[in-house]
Amino acid sequence: MLTTGAVFSQDSVILSGDKPIIFTSIGNSLYDQSAIYNNTANGFLIDLAKISNNVDSDPIDFKINARGGTHDFLTIVGNSGNVGIGTTSPQADLDILSNDASLFVRDPRDSTEADATLRLQAGGQVQRLKFLWNDRFTIDSGSGSAEQFTIKRNGNVGIGITSPNNKLEVKGTIRAEEIIVETGWSDFVFEDSYRLRPLHEIENHIEEHGHLPDVPPASVVESQGLSIGEAQKIMMQKIEELTLYVIELKKENEAQQREIERLKSN
Repeated sequence: MLTTGAVFSQDSVILSGDKPIIFTSIGNSLYDQSAIYNNTANGFLIDLAKISNNVDSDPIDFKINARGGTHDFLTIVGNSGNVGIGTTSPQADLDILSNDASLFVRDPRDSTEADATLRLQAGGQVQRLKFLWNDRFTIDSGSGSAEQFTIKRNGNVGIGITSPNNKLEVKGTIRAEEIIVETGWSDFVFEDSYRLRPLHEIENHIEEHGHLPDVPPASVVESQGLSIGEAQKIMMQKIEELTLYVIELKKENEAQQREIERLKSN
């Protein structure tokens, strides 16, 4: 029998039998008491007392602290089941309160089979956040069959692509209100040293190659893609060349009109 104020040596204290250890300071009724069970039916179970002697009453909180109450190691709130680490008032199912708070999920295996996973489910839909061994962070649909979002260790991001080779790769359509591309521009067309091809030379190039000079052919674009910045630069180059052609044509038309007027006046 355990007696009040009893002090035991470091040797083990063994309690045999299938009866729980009962703790109470609220009352002596069934639901006023907390109990610890250790048997095959319950496993190791801490059964918390209720606030009042009623099966429907909320259980008391479960806390692990240090003497003096200044270390809020762990709290399980009785009326919600919320778990707090570092707080006695957890605001969610799991609430961690600490300077530079962190959650560390790890797989100790140092091999390609290692991964650390956080699984989220709402209704029947599951999403997984996973870090694959020394390679990439992914988000998938839960089955692992389709990685929807990937961040490689080198910072490359893939959406619908598992091994992005560029800072951002997307398999599918991108819709945005605005895209800003920082690249070179085509005002060199207006420099005196720029050679504006004669129109007959452009015509010959089109007949021979099937595309404008300085513009990549369709076969290259289909196989390698096309940089947005480079495409805009080429388009602006051609627009500025067209502007120079129009200016030349206007000058020729004006000269022809003056000649026509001169001939009419004679």
